[in-house]
Amino acid sequence: MSRADSRTDHPPDVRPPARGSARPSAPLVRRSGVNTAALLREAEDAVGAVNRLHEYRDYLAQARAFKARNASEPARAGALEAQVLGHGRLALEDVRTLSRTALSVFGMLRSGGGLDPLLVACRRRAAGGLHARESWDAAVASDSVRGALRRAGVSDGVVLALGEAIRAVDARISAAGTRLLVDGSFGGRRLQGAVETAPRPATPRGVIDLLTQGRFEALAGAVAAGEPAYLDGVGAPPGDARPDELLLLGALGALREATRHVRKLEDAGLSVYEGGEPGTIAVIAAIALVVAIVAAVMIIADCPDNGEGEPDVDGGGPVCGIGVLLLVLSLATLALLKTSQSQGTSGTNLALGSAVVHGVARDLETVRS
Repeated sequence: MSRADSRTDHPPDVRPPARGSARPSAPLVRRSGVNTAALLREAEDAVGAVNRLHEYRDYLAQARAFKARNASEPARAGALEAQVLGHGRLALEDVRTLSRTALSVFGMLRSGGGLDPLLVACRRRAAGGLHARESWDAAVASDSVRGALRRAGVSDGVVLALGEAIRAVDARISAAGTRLLVDGSFGGRRLQGAVETAPRPATPRGVIDLLTQGRFEALAGAVAAGEPAYLDGVGAPPGDARPDELLLLGALGALREATRHVRKLEDAGLSVYEGGEPGTIAVIAAIALVVAIVAAVMIIADCPDNGEGEPDVDGGGPVCGIGVLLLVLSLATLALLKTSQSQGTSGTNLALGSAVVHGVARDLETVRS
């Protein structure tokens, strides 16, 4: 990919990677009810989107430097603003693609009975406890793991960004029964979170369960159709967060921040300081989403069946192992981000279904028009 050197006086540019990056080529394990071909197509779209978003972040850094150097030349700065806004709108479309595919992939796994076995594998992987940074560093040192990520279409830049995100939250993960327990940090604060991985009860346990029943499918459908994704002000069900709730929070949160980023470019232009734009939380959430997608594909493609319809993590190879590790890390990261947002606001403003998340739909409607 070619870009103008940020040290020159020419406006920087970015050419997004061609759509249609390489799909995972490993043989697929048959899993009842899961459309693996559709799963691979969605994963391809997600990986392409996150690769382009990583390039967009690099482009923004060059654009800020160019604007700062040319502050006394309004004509050049104005041309840059128009260019940046155009790329920003393309980046927003990529965030929409990533959010759509994340909800679609895990919707297919839920409906096809493929999600619960993956979560069983996650519990087993975390049973003895693991340190996210140490586990990631050990895994990525393997040639077979790096090769698997490249075959999945994940660029080396995104792999580096993933390592940065893992270090940022510095999580330690363990399992207690059906729960994944996470202890980490973000923004200088120690955080704790938990993910309930057991299958949902067949019948609602209370009013909130009843009101939120079917919400994941409804919102995934709305995002896929480009329609407003209203949460109707219903709070999160009591107890630990579940994977689908974390994915919704990550997908809609990333969309909200990308929308705000474009609005800021429209209203005030590009700031000459980095200032977390797009927001750090949104960037980590986007990485966690694509990691979850790639992990699910790796597990389905490379983990043998243990005879009980579950991935055989112990009998699988290194790619199977990294798939399970990545899914654990993704869920743990989203759980910590949820805790971070909840502690950083008053009350339940950033809980699933709150007024703030509900407002994402209005933001998206405005920008889309």
